[in-house]
Amino acid sequence: MSKRQSDFPAHMGALFALIGLFIAISLFNHHMVTPDMDVGDEQAALTRARMYGILTGIPVGGTIGFWIGKLIQHLRNAKTKEQAQ
Repeated sequence: MSKRQSDFPAHMGALFALIGLFIAISLFNHHMVTPDMDVGDEQAALTRARMYGILTGIPVGGTIGFWIGKLIQHLRNAKTKEQAQ
């Protein structure tokens, strides 16, 4: 009987991707919109900020979360193997 593969790193990646999405969008909003912009320019900057936030936040957050999940999984496995001995 084969050992079941854990989905923990994938779940951590999805969680970090969601968090990274919101952080990236808020940072881009903060840096791209200035107080002296017209309404049309401000809307265009907000649209670009959302686009850049999606394009950077999801892949970066997902990758970081996946590898943190793999690290936690490895440390848990090492701890259980140590306790079994």
